[in-house]
Amino acid sequence: MQLMANKNMETIHNTIKEVRKNDAARLKEHLDVFNDAIIAIFITIMVLEVPLPKDSPAGYFEFFSSIAIFLISFFIVASFWYNLHNAFSLFKGIKKGVMILDFFFLAFLALIPIMTKWIMVDASRWSILSMGIVFLLVNIFRLLIVNQSHKELWAANFTTKYETDSKFVVMVIETIVINIILIIIAWFFPLVAMVAYIILPIMTFISN
Repeated sequence: MQLMANKNMETIHNTIKEVRKNDAARLKEHLDVFNDAIIAIFITIMVLEVPLPKDSPAGYFEFFSSIAIFLISFFIVASFWYNLHNAFSLFKGIKKGVMILDFFFLAFLALIPIMTKWIMVDASRWSILSMGIVFLLVNIFRLLIVNQSHKELWAANFTTKYETDSKFVVMVIETIVINIILIIIAWFFPLVAMVAYIILPIMTFISN
């Protein structure tokens, strides 16, 4: 009887394990679709923010300025989407922790277009500092997701996993240091920092 009970419990555990494994794979598919849909909504809202041109010099200036803001915001968001896509391609399944990181990533990414518009309309210290903080948070959550994907990929290889963890720590430190430097620059030279925040993600996207 005891042997049969143990076999039944083992069967139950294996069944639950298999269901959870399949559930993680389904969650990855749903989260991929969710991410694409949310980012598509971001881009749609950005397009709708572009006003129709008015037949005056000021009207045309506002129109083309809005187009420039849209294009810059688009490429910044596209750069982060591409990095997220690369990270998600390494996952076999998604756990709840990764899903929460993804939600935070998307929440802060949604602020990028607003911050881009703010720094281009009013390149003040506070607008650039706000952009810097949001940019830093987006990058931190992006790196956390990338790190989780690498942990899953190299889970069976301790040496590679250790090297990946070490590289992750270096990347986080580099990201924080670069962003702190940009935030300090923003306080004294707002326009220089503004150009850096616009160019940096676009250059990262091109280099990848």
